[in-house]
Amino acid sequence: MKAVIVSGVRTPFAKAGTDLKPLSAIELGKVAVRELVARSGLPGKSVDQLVFGTVVHDPMAPNIAREVGLATLPKTVPATTVSRACITGNQAIADAANLIDAGVAQVVIAGSAESLSHIPIMASKSSRTS
Repeated sequence: MKAVIVSGVRTPFAKAGTDLKPLSAIELGKVAVRELVARSGLPGKSVDQLVFGTVVHDPMAPNIAREVGLATLPKTVPATTVSRACITGNQAIADAANLIDAGVAQVVIAGSAESLSHIPIMASKSSRTS
């Protein structure tokens, strides 16, 4: 089976600590997946898998795909978390296409979300000392 992209949505960009500060990456992911399902008219039960990622994982909820999936799709839909620096969304899409091409799934939702307002900023020891 050949994979095709049928629909897409996105949340707006905002500078860290500003307009979207109250929303975690998980909350942003939920908004995107809910809106995708609503706009496409896709019944949640027809989704075979969710592939979703983030670059900087929340230590309190490191499996963003499962968190987003449980809130937006039937609980039986498997969810895989991916992370690949600045191309996590592209990696999610590639993994979804591979699942379809391999005949493992027919319908896969793929995406990613990031909230730099909710992550600790870490610096190396040499950067912290003067």
